[in-house]
Amino acid sequence: LSSSSAASDVYKRQARKSLMALHLLCNVSGAPGVLARAAWPKEKPLEDDGIWRDSPDGIHIWRGDVSTDQVDGVMFGFALAYDLFADDAEKKRIARDVAAIADHVIANDMRIVDVDGNPTRWGRYGPEYINRFERMNALLWLQVLKVTAHVTGDSQYEQLYREWALDQGYAELSVTARRNMNPLVRGAINHSDDVLLYLAYVPLLMYEQDASIRAHFIASIKNTWEGSGRFPGVKPEANPFYAFTMARFLDDASGVEDAVNT
Repeated sequence: LSSSSAASDVYKRQARKSLMALHLLCNVSGAPGVLARAAWPKEKPLEDDGIWRDSPDGIHIWRGDVSTDQVDGVMFGFALAYDLFADDAEKKRIARDVAAIADHVIANDMRIVDVDGNPTRWGRYGPEYINRFERMNALLWLQVLKVTAHVTGDSQYEQLYREWALDQGYAELSVTARRNMNPLVRGAINHSDDVLLYLAYVPLLMYEQDASIRAHFIASIKNTWEGSGRFPGVKPEANPFYAFTMARFLDDASGVEDAVNT
């Protein structure tokens, strides 16, 4: 990009357009911290069987029932935008939206709650749910807190992050965030979960410098990459995102050639 300022400007405009989309999803509901799955111009035809609500600005309709999946993706996007191209005003806006999401979960007993006051179907980060059903959400909650601490600079979020990582054992739980799945059972492989894991690994490995906590994340990503015993990891898929992440953070370039072919 250094040899083509015109191309660089194009990419920056595209990135800022994506950033504005993230801000829209964070604010279209009119309720701080209530993220939308989607937003759509009110006057534009739409065929969808979901529940859509009017936005307070009268311009959009939006879809709720947000899961931890969407929060994961938004945090990944905000983290990269903050680090790579946001100016001071944009950084303040990112910090506001990110903190609102984290505060909303904390205020609602570790759940994502919609504007109607009801918890969403797949919006749980609490220990009981994670230990019984979905260890991946331990990793996803640590991602939320670490990104929030980074973009706000507020020590309270770093303290919360360390409490959940160490005192609540979420860092250790994250090692087995990816379920061992039998490839011979139809429907057992959940590719969307693999994407969610890598979206969380990237900011956690960018920001975490504590060797004891970082070791858990490294063990987790290796488990996802390599698999365990007869359960395959994602390495054979030749996915560029996964392969380049491994090369960048673990100095493991073994998947790069296949990823470039992809």
